[in-house]
Amino acid sequence: MAAEERHFKNQNLPDDAELNEAIFLTEICGNLTRTVQGSKELKERIKGDCSPVTKADLAVQALVTLYLQETRQRFNLCAEEDSSQVKDEEMLLAVTDLVNEHFPFSVCKDRESFTTEDVITALDNADADTSKVNECWVMDPIDGTRGFVRYGQYAVALGKIKDGGLELAVVCSPNVPAGRPFTDLCTYDAESDSYACPGFNSEQGDASLLAALRGHGCRETRFEYGSTGLMFEGMDPINVSNKITLFEFNFCESVNFPPPSQAKTARLVSAADNPMYRLDSMAKYSLVAAGEMDCYLRFSGVGRQKIWDHVGELLVIEAGGMVTDVNGKRLNFTVGKKIDRKYTNRCLQWKMSPSYIRCRRGCLKG
Repeated sequence: MAAEERHFKNQNLPDDAELNEAIFLTEICGNLTRTVQGSKELKERIKGDCSPVTKADLAVQALVTLYLQETRQRFNLCAEEDSSQVKDEEMLLAVTDLVNEHFPFSVCKDRESFTTEDVITALDNADADTSKVNECWVMDPIDGTRGFVRYGQYAVALGKIKDGGLELAVVCSPNVPAGRPFTDLCTYDAESDSYACPGFNSEQGDASLLAALRGHGCRETRFEYGSTGLMFEGMDPINVSNKITLFEFNFCESVNFPPPSQAKTARLVSAADNPMYRLDSMAKYSLVAAGEMDCYLRFSGVGRQKIWDHVGELLVIEAGGMVTDVNGKRLNFTVGKKIDRKYTNRCLQWKMSPSYIRCRRGCLKG
C-alpha cells in the first residue's frame, strides 16, 4: 500500500469518544507545560536514573490520572512518574497547585479542588502491567524532559493499548513552530556536524498536535495556547513523505548521547554525508508522520526502551510509514513497561525498509 493511500477516502469515522478525550487532555497538558516553561520556574529535580523531572511532568501525570479516576469506575494506566518525586513539601504543593489550576472541574459532580493526598494517590495509580491487562492507557507526561529544561523540544503523549497494540495516540509538541518545511527552521552546528532544531519561542502562540486512531489514519492540527475543543474529525489528514529514494532522506535522532552507529547507518544508507537533525522527544515521531522528516533512528540496548517512549508509533504507522526493530519486527507493547526488542527504529518509507534494515544490521555488526 502506498503512503498516499492512507488518506481518508470518504470513510465514516467511528464515534470514538476516548480519542477526543485524549485530544482534550493533551491540549490541557500542552497548555500546562507551556505555561510552566514560560514561567522559567520548573522546579527541576534529578531522579535515581540521573534523568530530570519537573513539577510539570508530575502535574501532567497527576491531572490525567485524576481525570480518568473521576470519569471511570475502573481503568489501567502505565506512565513514567510516581509519588517518590514529591516527597519534599515544596514540590508537592507546586504540583497540586498546577493540577488545581488546569484541571477541567466541569467533569466532576461535587469537586472543586484536589488535595496533596489526592495527588500522591494519583501518581501511584499509574503502574499497570500491560502483560496482564487487555486495555491500558499509556502516557509520557513530558517526553524529552531534558529538552524541556533547556527550553528545547519536548512532547506530551497519551495513548491507549488494546489487543496488543496501540489503539489510539495523541502527541502534542508545544515548541514545534508552524513554519514549513521544518528543515528550513533548523541551524547547522559545525562542532557536532548536525542540525539543531528550534526550541522555545515566547512569541509562538500555538502548538502542534497529532492524533491517530488504528485503522483510521493520522491527523494533525495546531491549537492556540489556552484553548481546548479540538475533535479528530476536524483535523487535517496527513501522510509520511513521498520521497522515493533514500538519497533524499532527512534523518533525525535524539540530542542526548546518540550512538555513532546511528549517523553511520544514515550516511551509508543515503550514500551521502548528510548531517543528522537532532531534537528531543516524540516530536520526531510527529515530524516523520507529517512528512517533515523521513527517518527517525534510535538504537539502544535491551531493556532500555519504555512503552511510554513510543506512543508516537501509531502516528507514523497510520500516516503510512513503518516502525520496526533491527530485525524488521513491530514493537511489542504487551510485556510490561519495557519494549521487548533489542533495537528500535522508525522508518517511514516501507518500500525502502528491507534494504535499509540490511544496511543497518551491517553497521551494528561492524
